[in-house]
Formats: sequence, structure tokens, C-alpha cells
Amino acid sequence: MEHMSRTRVILISVVVGVLGIVVGVLIGYFSRGASSGEFADFLSEGDAWVAEALRDEIRADNIRDNLRYLTSGPHLAGTPESKAYADWVLQKWREQGLDDAYVTDYNILLSYPDRESPSYIALLDGSGTERFRTAVFEKAVDAETEEWLSSIVQPFNAYSAPGTVEGDAVYVNYARVEDFERLRDQLSIDVTGKVAIARYGKIFRGEKAKYAQQFGAAGLILYTDPADTGGGGGEADMYPRGWYLPGTGVQRGNVLNSAGAGEPLTPGYPAKDYMFRIRENETDAVARIPVHPIGYSDAWHILNAIGGPDAPAEWAGGLNITYRLGPGFDSASWARSIKMNISVRNERRDIFNTVGVIRGRVEPDRYVILGNHRDSWTLGSVDPTSGTAAMVEVTRAFMQMVKRGWRPRRSLLFCSWDGEEYGIHGSMEHVEEFHRNLATRAVVYINVDTAVRATYTLRPRISPSARQEVREATKRLPWPETVPEGTTMYDVWRRRSPIDPTDPDTQPKINLLGSGSDFAGFLHRVGVTCIDLSFTFDPDLGVSNFPLYHTGYETFHLQSDIIDPGFKFNRGIAQLWADLARGFSDPVILPFDLMEYANYLGVMRTDLMAEYGTDLTNHGISVDSLDSAIQNFTNAAQAFHTRLQDIDRNNPFEVRMFNDQLMQLERAFIDPLGLPGRPFYRHTLMAPSKHNKYASDPFPGLSDTIFDAERSADPAPAWREVEKQMSIIAFNIQSAASTLMTPA
Repeated sequence: MEHMSRTRVILISVVVGVLGIVVGVLIGYFSRGASSGEFADFLSEGDAWVAEALRDEIRADNIRDNLRYLTSGPHLAGTPESKAYADWVLQKWREQGLDDAYVTDYNILLSYPDRESPSYIALLDGSGTERFRTAVFEKAVDAETEEWLSSIVQPFNAYSAPGTVEGDAVYVNYARVEDFERLRDQLSIDVTGKVAIARYGKIFRGEKAKYAQQFGAAGLILYTDPADTGGGGGEADMYPRGWYLPGTGVQRGNVLNSAGAGEPLTPGYPAKDYMFRIRENETDAVARIPVHPIGYSDAWHILNAIGGPDAPAEWAGGLNITYRLGPGFDSASWARSIKMNISVRNERRDIFNTVGVIRGRVEPDRYVILGNHRDSWTLGSVDPTSGTAAMVEVTRAFMQMVKRGWRPRRSLLFCSWDGEEYGIHGSMEHVEEFHRNLATRAVVYINVDTAVRATYTLRPRISPSARQEVREATKRLPWPETVPEGTTMYDVWRRRSPIDPTDPDTQPKINLLGSGSDFAGFLHRVGVTCIDLSFTFDPDLGVSNFPLYHTGYETFHLQSDIIDPGFKFNRGIAQLWADLARGFSDPVILPFDLMEYANYLGVMRTDLMAEYGTDLTNHGISVDSLDSAIQNFTNAAQAFHTRLQDIDRNNPFEVRMFNDQLMQLERAFIDPLGLPGRPFYRHTLMAPSKHNKYASDPFPGLSDTIFDAERSADPAPAWREVEKQMSIIAFNIQSAASTLMTPA
């Protein structure tokens, strides 16, 4: 026994000695290589020729062919057709030669209409006889829609409660909190037990359902009013001749209110077989009242029959009627009640993400991630299939560079998400499953959802530290067509979307990131720097989204013949996507600009005081701690960039250290406890508005608590919560500043 013990000691000593020698050799090799050039690969920038070659490699015809195939059939999440498209992307990536490509699955709660017993809205006369019913399917308007409208899912709102509701109707404008408050407090109209009818726009449809339920409505009807995304210039501008929505078009969409929790039955955790699931009646995410969408041609019959006082002038839409509030029906109409008969069921099904990898040559454990969701309510030629078609061409172009001898310094990950339309499920489940991996390794996430919804201007939403790199990328790339505003993407973007329209030298407008697409989990859960890209329309058109959004008219014809003939802008967004991915995956030093963050903190502080300064002062809440934290962060960012100028680029350890500080900066704004009442939204500087998830509130914890305090029946503790949130935000900014300081 003594001999064996001595032998073990000797063996351990030998192993430790060998490890010490290996470590010493490695350190010596790095040091010697750094000085002699033998480790040049680690310290060298990417090949200079790649930027132009990559741009030129991307082909409009390939994107067109991809889109034609991807719109050759419906691909609703949870269906065999959606799985077939996941496998198609997988096969394309394997054919292109990516280093790895695979499919992952999650089992989640989805929602579907009953095709055998379709939902409808009816108007009843005094005897209870149905005299009018809304259409079950949209109307075919050309050969393409004639072929496909019967095979795509009929119009419905996912996660609606099923059931039949009958009674009076009330028009509630956009169904915002302020609309219901105005009805109750100023117009003395009670929606309790009534069927509310609201127009799409301004806020997320799920919030409309939540507020209708909260204020006591028995059901909610949604429609697209011509004043928001409809009529255009008349019949000549409507699909299939133009971009605008026919009266029979209906916007599908989910009404889930998960507050960032992901799949409803596994909030905060991945929906894998081993995961505990709550019961459906234990979640507040799904609607408790029936909700159903209709076209504005059908909405005309309902709104024209409603009685009661005239709606406020600003509530009137674009239909040729007098908009009235109700409740009840006009005496001149035969209608005496309204009935909702809604057949929607929730069930668990599998969804499938497809992931492709090009491994980095030097830092394979650092990920530059490109993502787009693949599932669609209909054919989805704009949302999201224009993005999928572009991404498959981007991967082909990158692999052509690899075949010519280039390889990115850091790994490129390509993610084709499923289940986004139901509530950002595919990407959120991925983030939940691989949270710790992403928190330590993800450099940036670059999202393209609806790649080309129009061709007027660029609409990027970007984390502040990545903004300068996006500006530089747009200066490197041409605008896809000849226009008087300039030749580069930056020129036209700046001219058509200026921060200050009165200043010809202003920078282009960049929005904060709210939610509503697959960047949400990366930014709000993990704190990964995110970029979201799209070509979009002129805001002067007065539309809230492209008018055919989520309708059966979102066909290949819409993208190829109406929006982007020649696919020049589809090619342009693919070029920008690829250039940004290269720009983050190739350089020795990551191109994050932390002074952009410092400057934007100042902008956010100014906006906060402009909107809430008086309220804060009146309740004795000081912003001194916030001002101090912002100043400290600014000083730390300035000092960091000064040190970065003097970095020893021949020292790989110093390079890695600075890059880690740059990459991890966004994580410093994550609060593990989350926002008040929304624990799964954890970014303290950017989060979707509590009352409109598509928009982002600066300092969202403050915005949320001030909104609640202004409406609280017991304001004193509510304003103490505002004071608490002020301190939390100041703490997180100060903590972020400390991550930039010189290591001890």
C-alpha cells in the first residue's frame, strides 16, 4: 500500500510538472510569436479582399429563386410543411458546405382554428336571427390567391379563448389603456359584458386583448381600418395591382401576453421533454375572452350598425360611415345584437430551429449570430420569407469566400427560427436552453425579419455600441438603385430618415430595440448586443406596417412584382447583413463604440426629464444619482477607448481582454431580478414598452412605475417604487462603468 501511494505521488508530480512545462511553452510561444511574427494568424486582421468579394458574390437571382420556393406553400409553425422547410434550409446549408448544420426541436403550446367549425361574427335582428356573417376565408383576387387561399390557415387570432359571446357592441378605437379610460371616465361608457370592436395599429394586438379583458369586455373584434393600412389611392392601388389592402384582407396574429417569458407552459425554461410544465389555466399569457380578426369590408357592416353617441373626431377611421361608440345599435338598423362564435384550440406541437455553423479560425468560441424566423401565417413573402431567402444566399456567399481561402476569425452561427409568429418561441427557447453559453460567447446578434417591406429607406434598430459600425457598413455599400439623394446606403438613409429634418448634415435616425422579433431573447434576457435590419416605407404614407401584413395576399407576386422588382433591395439587405457579420467576425479588435452608449445615456436622460421631470420633482425624486452614474460611465468609456488606442496588438492576451470587456458591456445592464412586474425583461436601459411591445422605453423600469404611479389609488407607495427604480438604474449604469476600468 505504501509503495502504491508513493507511485501515485510520483505520477501526480510528473503530470503537474508536464502541465507546467506545457503552460510555460505556450506562454513562451505566444510571447515569442508575438515578437517574431510566428503567431501572426492570431494577431492579423481578416483578408482585405473579402469585403468587396463578399458583396459581389451575393446574387439577386438566387434570392428570387429561394423566395419562389419558400412561398410555394404555407409553413405555419407546428405543421408538417413547416418541418419540411426546416429540412430544406438544412439541406441547402449542407450542400453549401457549412462546417455543421443541424435541427433542434421544442414542444410548445400552439393555437389553431377549427377548420371544420370555422369562427365567425354575426349580426342578429330582434328575433335572434343571423342576418349577416363575416367571411371565413379571404377572397381570391388573382390566380395566385385562387390557388393558395384555401390551403393557408383561415384568419384567426392565436391563443384566443374559444366560445360564443352575444350582446351589445362598443367601438373602442385602438383598444389602448387611454382609449378604455376615456370611454369610462370622460364618455361614461361601460364596456363590461360588451363585445368591443377595435382597429389594428398603435400597439400590439395582444395588449388590445389584455386591456379589453381588463376593462370587462366579453369579447374583442379586430379589423384593419383603411385610415391605418388600407385603401391607398383606390382600387388601382390595391392588391393584386398594388401594395394596399383589399377590404377582404385580414391580419392574422397571436394575442399572447407572455411578458418575455417565452413558451406559455415553461416560462423561463426551454420547452424540452424533461421540463416541468404548468397547466394552461395557470398562465395569464393566453386570452380569457374570444378575440377574432375580420376585414374592413365586414367591419363596415358592424360599425355602420352601432348606435350611441358619435365617436370623438380623432377616433374616426377611413370607412364611409359615421363612427359611433355604442353600446347598442342604431335605431335605423335591423341589427339588435352581435354574436362571436369562436372555435380556436390550443395544443402542444413540435417546432424546429435549423442552425448552421462556419467555425472561426482563431476564436471559434466567440459567436457572431445571424437569425431570421422561417414560420409564417400564410406564404409570408415579406414577413419573414424575404429574410429567409436572403439568409440562405448570405451563407452561400460566405462559403464561397471559405472556398477561396478565407475563414472568419470568430465563428458565424446562422439560425432559422420556428414559431416566431406565435410569440417569438423558437429563438426564445434557444436562448433559454443555451443561456449560459450565449452569455459568455455571443458577440452580437444580427436579425433580419421582414427584409424588404418597401424600398424607401433603411430602418435599423440597434444597441447603441453597435451603431457606429452600422453607419460605417452603410457607407461601404451602394444604395440598390440610382436616386438623387446619393450613392451609398448611408447617403440615402441619412437624407430620407434624418434625426433632425431641419439639419442637412444630421445623422440618420436609429431606433432602440423593443420586441416583436427574434432579437428579444438575446437582448432582454442575456444582454447580447443586437441589430435588427429592414428596408421600409416612407412614414408620410401614414401606415403602421406594410398593408398586406399577415394576410393571404402576402404572395411571391407581392414581393417580386410590386415591392421589389429585380430583387435589388433584397440583394442590398443581404449585402448589408453579410458585411456586418464580416465586420464583427474578422477584426482583431471588436468594432464596438462605447462612447455611443455614453452619448445615448445622455439622450435618454434628456427624454426622461422632458416627459417626467415635473412629476419627479413634485414627488421629491432626485436624478442626482442618475446624473452621477452617467458621468462616471462616460468617463470610464473615454478612458477605455484611450487605453484601447495604446493596446499592444502583438499581445494576444491583452487583445482578448479588451475584446471581452467590449463584448460583455451590454451584459452589465442586465438585472437578474428583471423589471418590476416583468421579471423576464431584464435589460434596465431597453425593453419593450409595458403598453406597446413593438416600441422601446428608455429606462423602462422608471417608465413602467411612473405610468402605474400616475394611475394608482394609493400614490405614496407607488412613487416610492419609482424612487427605487431610479436607484436601480443608477446602480446598473455605475456597474457597467466599473466593467470598463483597468483590471486590478
